[in-house]
Amino acid sequence: NAVFNSFFEDNGGKPQARAVLIDMEPKVVNACLNKEKNWKFNERSVFCQQEGSGNNWAFGYNVHGSKYKDVILDKVRKEGEKCDILRSMMLLLSLAGGTGSGVGASVAESISEELQVPLLGAVVWPYSFGEVILQNYNTALTLAHLIEATDGLIIFQNDWLHYTAVNCLSVNSPDFTHMNGVGASALSSTFAPVFPSGVSSSSSQYAQNPVQKVLSNLCSLPGYPFLNVFSEPIESASSREFSNDSWATLIKRCAQMQVSNTQAPNINWSVHSDSPNRNKTVSSVAVLRGRECASADTSQLKFQENFHCFKYAEFRSELEFAKYERKCTLISNSQAILHPLDTLVDKTFEMSKTGAYLHHYNKFGIENNHLLEFAFPSLEQVIFNYKNI
Repeated sequence: NAVFNSFFEDNGGKPQARAVLIDMEPKVVNACLNKEKNWKFNERSVFCQQEGSGNNWAFGYNVHGSKYKDVILDKVRKEGEKCDILRSMMLLLSLAGGTGSGVGASVAESISEELQVPLLGAVVWPYSFGEVILQNYNTALTLAHLIEATDGLIIFQNDWLHYTAVNCLSVNSPDFTHMNGVGASALSSTFAPVFPSGVSSSSSQYAQNPVQKVLSNLCSLPGYPFLNVFSEPIESASSREFSNDSWATLIKRCAQMQVSNTQAPNINWSVHSDSPNRNKTVSSVAVLRGRECASADTSQLKFQENFHCFKYAEFRSELEFAKYERKCTLISNSQAILHPLDTLVDKTFEMSKTGAYLHHYNKFGIENNHLLEFAFPSLEQVIFNYKNI
């Protein structure tokens, strides 16, 4: 059916994911290829080398990105050519290291320039306490390039993924498997195809493509590229069968999370839609999945009076999602990015003023003015835009 065909192709045997895996060292890619599951990655749609990128954006972008641009783009193009209609692509990458950031930025630019297909980035923001010493430079440079190359960027902060695994899934010491599961659930609840009302999943009728629809609704204003996901409920698999939240409850929580820029279970209920410190929103898209969603009242999500240039759209599907009886997901283009982005720019600028670690970038062809004359102005303009909503 259309849900299956959006993400997989069937060539007999296990279904193959419509995906290209890219890494400059084999460990993670091999783990993905060898993990036991009822589907698989296509080994011909993998690009992997034996040398990493040294947690250095410049090495990933200028060395690996330049050297392997054509072969990577060829694999992406071949994967796209298998589609009857290629409407959009999603790029998943991390910001802290060298490959995800540097090679990822290079791949995004190649897709944008050569394939000219709507491109959505889903990026993992490093822990605020620090993962690698160059993470602030790497993150700033990657974001500046992705703003130019993509049509929108969904932000997943490791701090939030970790917090959610602890507080919503009751995992005391989350590892990357738990955190990846939280992010994957948010993405799939947003972008799994939805069928028109009254159409069953076994129907041959074409399912809507939320990636393309989300981009057109959320990122139509230039200079506002950042998206956040608010979702309810988030529960462990063992708890879902006991969940009985109504649509009214789930919608109320999602609306409040957006207004207050807080996450479950510690939603700030003291912030209101007319509070001076509310999280102002440019646009939002709601996705409702599960029983009786057609009759759910979403008026709280559509409230516009206190928003500037507000645009709203929604999708509904009676199909159950991941054994949740009901699932409400709200994708928001709002001021939620301001604090992490402002903090990042301040930290990176202070480091650059003293010249700290810039020699790591200089030796691979990235001069200091690439930060000062390109990255900082680009990010500061976005900060200005969101502050003045």
